[in-house]
Amino acid sequence: ELHEALDIARSRCGPVEVWLASGTYLPDFSVPLHRASFRPTSNVTLLGGFAGWEDKPDQRDPLANKTTLSGDPLGNDDPSDPSTYSDNAYRVVVFVGPRSGGTLDGLTIRSGAARASSYAGFRYFQEICTYATGPLSRGAGVTVLSGDAEIRNCVIEQCFATFAPAVSLSGDGSLLLSSTVVSTDNIASTCPTDGIGNSLEATGINSLLARGTTFVIENMTLRESETAVPFNGSLSGNAYFYIENCEVYMNGSGSASAISSARSLTAINSMLRGFRGSAMHQVNINNCTVAGWPGLWTYPVVTHPEPTTFEIRNSALLGFLRVTQDLNYTPVSRNCLGFSCTFPVCEDFVRIPATSLLLMDVFVEPIGPSGSPFVPDGDYRLVPGSPAINTGSNAFVTSDFDLDGNPRIIAHVVDRGAYEFTGTCTGDVNGDGVIDLADLNRVLANYAQYTPFGDADGSGSVDMTDLNIVISAFGNACDG
Repeated sequence: ELHEALDIARSRCGPVEVWLASGTYLPDFSVPLHRASFRPTSNVTLLGGFAGWEDKPDQRDPLANKTTLSGDPLGNDDPSDPSTYSDNAYRVVVFVGPRSGGTLDGLTIRSGAARASSYAGFRYFQEICTYATGPLSRGAGVTVLSGDAEIRNCVIEQCFATFAPAVSLSGDGSLLLSSTVVSTDNIASTCPTDGIGNSLEATGINSLLARGTTFVIENMTLRESETAVPFNGSLSGNAYFYIENCEVYMNGSGSASAISSARSLTAINSMLRGFRGSAMHQVNINNCTVAGWPGLWTYPVVTHPEPTTFEIRNSALLGFLRVTQDLNYTPVSRNCLGFSCTFPVCEDFVRIPATSLLLMDVFVEPIGPSGSPFVPDGDYRLVPGSPAINTGSNAFVTSDFDLDGNPRIIAHVVDRGAYEFTGTCTGDVNGDGVIDLADLNRVLANYAQYTPFGDADGSGSVDMTDLNIVISAFGNACDG
């Protein structure tokens, strides 16, 4: 049994790898349900996806050999029938204790049901529609209470809780999520008219570091009700959030927010769909695409000790930004493009009209199946000639690759948004795929200015070097 293997690993001093063949693994159900969970230690790496013949970890295939850590002993969970969760473990994986931590890799984590307000005498809030708010009412998939945990190449799905059904990060723990999917079918609350849950939350002085991870939070229909639940958000808590090369989906309404109450938010090379942020501090967003109405907004919370800052750079903003300012900070937009900029400081902002026809000159598919530029269901990669191409500032670049894994800077100057246009080449300063009079005119129009427009060598200004680059490449076509 896996829980027995973890007990053995806990007694070891050195690093231990536990290789798991495809199948479903259950925690020890001989203990009370609130204690039935897998509890890795800092020296343990759990690797899923093995068929049984491998002798090296890189030979495994987690997609073909699905390896599941499940909290459902009978395999009978039915989202339309809350009573089917009554026999489930509260939390599938718990990082807790002086040696807690470790790594989960290539696993599917599912079917936790965090449903109690205390360790004893829990009540079925699913049935009476009251809220349990204690420690066992959240983190049904993964709970991090202490230690440094890492989850990579995993899927967290079909977990059930009042708050944070997928992941709860609290105490003094930290969590690195990489190449992981937090699914849409993690259910927060079953009261059909009240959406009060977050897919993930972090509380206390801790940090969530995410790379290559997809966070999905959507309106969902629960029980047999036709009423969709507007969730509060997908990430929340008094914590430090670092998001790089991630997709964050938010399809909510009302006061829903994708990230809220963050002590610090850094987002890099990420796609934030339907994104709203509230009560955030030290916000730094670089090379992101923020899509959906009403866009990004924040308001100050004076309980945070750090000075409040808000800067968004090299980003594409498809939504009208509303930022509430106080005396502690001045919201700043640098080298962005979008429908409008209402920040007190807007440096080099490129305005694009919110019309279907003109947006086609900027993005591959700005209007998705919804038919509205304010619904974030389009493809926001760049088209040839987009004003986002080669017009960012290299000074704000902090990573080597864009959201698609392409080089973050092509043809010397970074693009605006999460995606770098790959069809450009040296001298193609307007990104239309050919070096012609349009490029020459752009250089001449901005000559001797400190601007990215016409800056072929990425030096920050347009000068004779840029003119010579365009002239030398004149008439050439790009390969992309």
